[in-house]
Amino acid sequence: SDDAPIAPTRNTRELQPLIDTLNSYVLRLGRLIDIRKRFLDNAAHQLRTPLTVLKTQLALAGRENLTPGASVAVTAAIRTTDNAVHLTEQLLALTRAEHAPDLEALQTVDLVALAREVTQSMWHQAQAQQHDLGFESSVAESVVQGLPMLIQEALRNLVDNALVHAGAGVAVTVRVGPGWLEVEDAGVGIAPRHQAHVFERFYRADAGAVRGSGLGLAIVQEIARQHGATLSLTSPCMGAGGTRIRLQWA
Repeated sequence: SDDAPIAPTRNTRELQPLIDTLNSYVLRLGRLIDIRKRFLDNAAHQLRTPLTVLKTQLALAGRENLTPGASVAVTAAIRTTDNAVHLTEQLLALTRAEHAPDLEALQTVDLVALAREVTQSMWHQAQAQQHDLGFESSVAESVVQGLPMLIQEALRNLVDNALVHAGAGVAVTVRVGPGWLEVEDAGVGIAPRHQAHVFERFYRADAGAVRGSGLGLAIVQEIARQHGATLSLTSPCMGAGGTRIRLQWA
């Protein structure tokens, strides 16, 4: 493997000091990567746990006989906690996307199977928001090299972005072709002045109008970069509205 130590041979006696130095460096690098992976795993757990407990406590408090003022305060606290949980998840996802190539080996991934699974897992969320979430594929399989966890994260963010920002009750379609996947919605579209910025971190075209951290599409952008893939946005994509975002492998 790439991180395996260099084995000495008879013909490398003069180079042995250099080989020893390189092997020592590779060993230290492997330890640092392992430490970073354990730190990310621990940080994820330590950040999620207190927020989950707080959310549970607030939910229990909301069931008590509260005054109207206290009820409003608890509801607002629950909403704020939900936003904090969402932001934490997004920050952790962005960190994973930035560091995953150093921690994991690329695998063969079938985009058709992966996209179908993600679509099915998000169907109830779409129904709860009164959206029609569907899946289409023009190929039986679409194989690329990548990290399944990150590609799933990218697709989930694209679907969630469409469900949140497309407008009420619109059709959202996950679509796969040879070497690409995309999410298309029949919503209001993205104004031209926002299109150059929507992949920037913390950018929100409709700040305050709907929930969101402004990190979802930035995470997709980072995952595309890590995979050497191209991310493209088309809006409008159907008549006067609609948005299509495609992740295309080279």
